[in-house]
Amino acid sequence: MKALFIFPPFYSQHSISCGIPQILSYLKTKNHNVKALDLNMKFFNYLYNEKVLNNLLLEAYEIYKNRNKYNLPSKYYNFLEAFFSNKKLVYKIHKTIKNIDNIKQGLKSQKKFNNLRIQQFLLKEVKYIQILINLIFMEESLYKDKEYYINDSKISTYKNFLNLILDDILKENYDYIGFSTSGDTQFLSSLIAAKLLKEKGYKGKIGLGGSDIFRKLKIIKEDKLLFKKYIDIAMLGPGEYAHEEYFEFLNGKRELKDVCNIIHLDNNENIIVNEEKYLPINNYHIPCYDDYDFSEYILPEPILPIRASYACYWGKCVFCAYYYNDRNGLFIRKVDDLIEEIKIYIEKYNVNTFLFADHALPPKYLDEFATKILEQKIEIYFFMQSRLDDGFDKTLLKKLYKAGLRICGWGLESASQKLLEKMNKGININSALKILKTAHSIGIQNFVYMIKGFPGETDYDFELSYNFIKKNIKLMRNLRVAYFNLDTASYMYSHPEEFGINKELIKQAEAKLEYNDSLRGDVIGYKLSRTQEEKINEIEKRCNEYNKMPIGTLESILLYSKYNTNFLNNIKFMIQSICKN
Repeated sequence: MKALFIFPPFYSQHSISCGIPQILSYLKTKNHNVKALDLNMKFFNYLYNEKVLNNLLLEAYEIYKNRNKYNLPSKYYNFLEAFFSNKKLVYKIHKTIKNIDNIKQGLKSQKKFNNLRIQQFLLKEVKYIQILINLIFMEESLYKDKEYYINDSKISTYKNFLNLILDDILKENYDYIGFSTSGDTQFLSSLIAAKLLKEKGYKGKIGLGGSDIFRKLKIIKEDKLLFKKYIDIAMLGPGEYAHEEYFEFLNGKRELKDVCNIIHLDNNENIIVNEEKYLPINNYHIPCYDDYDFSEYILPEPILPIRASYACYWGKCVFCAYYYNDRNGLFIRKVDDLIEEIKIYIEKYNVNTFLFADHALPPKYLDEFATKILEQKIEIYFFMQSRLDDGFDKTLLKKLYKAGLRICGWGLESASQKLLEKMNKGININSALKILKTAHSIGIQNFVYMIKGFPGETDYDFELSYNFIKKNIKLMRNLRVAYFNLDTASYMYSHPEEFGINKELIKQAEAKLEYNDSLRGDVIGYKLSRTQEEKINEIEKRCNEYNKMPIGTLESILLYSKYNTNFLNNIKFMIQSICKN
């Protein structure tokens, strides 16, 4: 079977996803002719061009100016109006476009990247470009609006790019083309590409997979048009077995009903969800990045994702979809196997900077990992996420830092112990604070994630969280306070009455398709007061201005901390400069 796996826009312009490389590695052992195409990075490189960006800005303005001629989705219209009403922003973006070549070259230069002031200027310019890119389709475009973006949008930037790429793809005569999507914009860009492929005469099969499919399962199961117009199958869960068995079906060796992990139309045009089967961790294949051109990534050097586990070792948070998404249970690879994978990346690709893609790794496992990394004198630098568990004591955190941990993402969610218990987080707020303090003192940068507007959150609970942040803001390199979303794959969605959530509001939102994979808290009746919103905005701004560099992606912060042993001293210098100004 000759197949192409495409990773579509928009994902990070600085890093790679490990899903497709892992599927390729597995399918190659089954003697399939498979290749990968990082369309996301090719599109970013296409966009970093003065002419292309100017055309995008002009097309968007034309739509805005003649908005009565077009049947714009309401959210997209509001976005355009807010954008073009901000004259200063539009002027600044126009200036940034003129400097786009220098911005791109600067971000890929380690010398310029190491100059903190230059780096910050460049990353701030990238932020303006990202705002412009959102004009193609918004980050939170609703599923119900997909037909507009696919068929009616007058912004031609992405379609022009595809016309340059797809003809070469068609020449290869692939039997199957699969898209991997992790979010709303990738979902839309995949369908646009699928439509153009069919219009250009592609006769093979088209599949859509990735983590986003499970989260959108409820909507996809009701959308026959999706399968009639754009794709042949959707992959649910890990794609290794699903593609192996689907290729057997295409070769006449298996019935479609016997292919695991897929969603498809039967002969009566009913949407069918086939039996699920998960790949055991002992059958793990090291991802293959041979088809990736690391020079395309807009940073001085590549950063690779790495995975040590499937599912979350806690797996009990009521608001989270990951536990249900990884229903086959928790699998954690042997530490020795993980380290061998790291050695391969260092030797084969000359990469020693990593983003751990795990939801959370237990302290005991990380202790063994750090011990062996240090014993074998392997030099790496990495980001990971974990829980604020008591096991993260000073001894372990010091060892992890020596082993290369530079940034850790912690899901605190709330400073109210009552609310943490309602969330079933399984952590204690006092212990969490101690871990944050210890990690900060050692040099590990804390990324802290919190939730606002959780069902049942009282004014007292809110003030506990607000005051906690205010008092401990110096401990947080990055603070993200997100609105509560009722994920359709979570325990809370299946048991709304336990949390006082109005079922009728859920039904109303779903009837209007006012969601993608989750229902916003304000849609189902949970919204902060204006004063509370102002407090959160103020505290996030303070954290961004006084406790970290003004601008920075996760990848850029990780690389800068790798290049500079005196990173924290540079941060203090930046803080002092900001205060003086």
